[in-house]
Amino acid sequence: MGRPCSTGPKPRPGGIIAAVTNGDDGATCQSDSDPATRASINEPPPAQAGGAASRRRPAEVRRLLLEAAEQVVIRKGMSANAQEIAREAGVHRSVLYRHFASVEEIVQVATLRPFSEFLSMFQSIADSSGPDNPIPLRDFLYGFLDNLLNDLTAHRDFLTMVLSGLSPVDNSELWCKLDEVLDEITVIAGREGQIRGVDVSSIGVNTRLVVAMTAGLVAFGDWLLPHGDRALDRHTLIEHMSNLILYGVQKVADEQRPADRT
Repeated sequence: MGRPCSTGPKPRPGGIIAAVTNGDDGATCQSDSDPATRASINEPPPAQAGGAASRRRPAEVRRLLLEAAEQVVIRKGMSANAQEIAREAGVHRSVLYRHFASVEEIVQVATLRPFSEFLSMFQSIADSSGPDNPIPLRDFLYGFLDNLLNDLTAHRDFLTMVLSGLSPVDNSELWCKLDEVLDEITVIAGREGQIRGVDVSSIGVNTRLVVAMTAGLVAFGDWLLPHGDRALDRHTLIEHMSNLILYGVQKVADEQRPADRT
């Protein structure tokens, strides 16, 4: 059964990144130095030295709003409202609506942000490895897993709250946009895998399985991974993940494994 997505063309790589990170016109923010002045978002921003309110760049205001949305949703769940998010960010509610049409939109963009940030990083890694002298496969995979773990872990509580509180059926727009980001990641993975001799016939499913395994580790690793003296450090954990992805569960002697790392 197909997803209820738009039938239009998929965005070019970077399209989703642009949609998530671009801001609009400049906005005036409240000072963070006096909590009392932040108690009501309907009050004008406090005056600073020289009598002018602080002026932040649109991208910074957008970042503050996205971070505020995360924090409020973590505390209050999906009942978070625009006033609470604006207050957390230290801006008027009207500023929030200059950047986002609704609370649903800001939560959607905040949910996509970790995946889009990873996509940007993954593209940078791929760009730094030319086809004539590519990064060895295992090192490339290690970088993929390491960066994805970083991005998902940084937003773990928020992602767990949102993705467990919504279903794809109830939020088809978020589902479709996340699908587009994963498709862009898959395009890069397929191109880079082919350069390194990987069978890319199932790259779409395989890429999503790797992302799902990593996301599951972030969400449930504290419960499911060994504890105490059996606990694995981060490097060893990523090594085990790499072995599983590259070689499966079959026992393969070191000398029989491809020369896939430096």
